[in-house]
Amino acid sequence: MERLKIALLLGGVVFMFLGIRDMYYESQTPSDFNNMVEADFEKGMIVEGDLYANLGCFEENYRTKYGVKQGNSQYNYMIPVGETQYMGLLNNTVDLETALNQQADETFSLMLGETTDDPAPVHFKGRVVKMTDETKGYLRDYMLELGFTTEEVDDYILPYYIKCEIYGGGVWMALIGLVFFVIGVLSYVIPYMSARKKQDVIVANSNTSSSYNNTTEESFRNAFDEMDTISSTTSTAGLGAGLVDDAPKSGLSLK
Repeated sequence: MERLKIALLLGGVVFMFLGIRDMYYESQTPSDFNNMVEADFEKGMIVEGDLYANLGCFEENYRTKYGVKQGNSQYNYMIPVGETQYMGLLNNTVDLETALNQQADETFSLMLGETTDDPAPVHFKGRVVKMTDETKGYLRDYMLELGFTTEEVDDYILPYYIKCEIYGGGVWMALIGLVFFVIGVLSYVIPYMSARKKQDVIVANSNTSSSYNNTTEESFRNAFDEMDTISSTTSTAGLGAGLVDDAPKSGLSLK
């Protein structure tokens, strides 16, 4: 039960944070990817646009539990940006993954002269994220495999990737988090208030019993005092004195 209470509190905080964060990102006006150059990209900004080519996946991301893969993978694709540099684009849905894989095949076919058709554009929207050293290393190795020289790789990598995300459910997520958090708080407050109320009742009953005992003891004490008073006013000494004083005198006196 204690774990459930803690889970409600932590889950509420997490859902509220994610909901508020999504509402913040949703409120931002996306920058137009197709009109941006390398220097325009900043961590945390929202970008949206159409991608006209990509050079394939260089990194696979997935979650594991006890060493077992959980859910679908997300793939980071090498995309051209500006005039000479390349960055990443991380998909968030299976449909986007399918579209990007098809576009990568069409891009290589065009580069190899197998076709003259331009790749089909892919629309996306997401948040700019700074690359970790690990992700940058994967991109660097991938570019070397594609035939880029070491000098070109170091010059051409823009150390950001666009994490595709869907915004719009932030309000509901924040409300769910608030409900979880309130339930978690009440799960602690209600038992505490109930215990306090029981304690107050016990103290009140104890005070009432003590007052009753004191009143009873005082009543008995007063009763005994009244009995003592009655005994004093009806003593035999007083009765005898009255009889002697009222007895007739004989008229004889001793000489």
